[in-house]
Amino acid sequence: MEEFAKTMFMAIPSVCNEIENLPAFLREWRKYKLTIPTYGAIFISQDNSHVLMVQRFSGNWSFPRGKMESGENPEECAVREVFEEVAKTPSLPSCRMEEFAKTMFMAIPSVCNDIENLPAFLREWRKYKLTIPTYGAIFISQGNSHVLMMKRYSGNWSFPRGKMESGENPEECAVREVFEEVGLDNSNLIKSDEYIENKREEKYSTLGIINVAWLFQIELAF
Repeated sequence: MEEFAKTMFMAIPSVCNEIENLPAFLREWRKYKLTIPTYGAIFISQDNSHVLMVQRFSGNWSFPRGKMESGENPEECAVREVFEEVAKTPSLPSCRMEEFAKTMFMAIPSVCNDIENLPAFLREWRKYKLTIPTYGAIFISQGNSHVLMMKRYSGNWSFPRGKMESGENPEECAVREVFEEVGLDNSNLIKSDEYIENKREEKYSTLGIINVAWLFQIELAF
């Protein structure tokens, strides 16, 4: 990538004088690339004996997938990336977690013999999931007349938020989740002392409060 970027820099008059800043540009680009969500599909044969994978330029194998482009939703991204990589058009039927987990178990030889323990595994997974804290942000217009919310696949509305990943602190999680879900960079807006906490049983959630001058589509229904 460094060689390719250097060649491109030198070929473009408007940026060739910035060649000494290329390492810094690449570091920022790599950081930004990590914030873009990836979607794809897993194709499994009906008898669970085969799965479709693609070999990357690096030599690694993976399921067909790729980065979301501007204006896409997750399903559109998955369909486009799969078609571009393997010329297949996947259908993405909705299914319950139990059905998805069973399909995955049966496709993996190392765990398929434990299929009878799947209900217990799912119970433990759900208990574990509740222990992971959730962080996000509440965007409120300056006149307190509008608030930014998003619609989940379930049909429910919520503030942009998500689970903390390994190595993150609460603020980093909130910034990443908000950017992934609604495309807003709130890294310079979050104030660590302005937030709402909610703990129900084992589920812990924190949302930062951000006052902004932007106009939103969702109006408070008071």
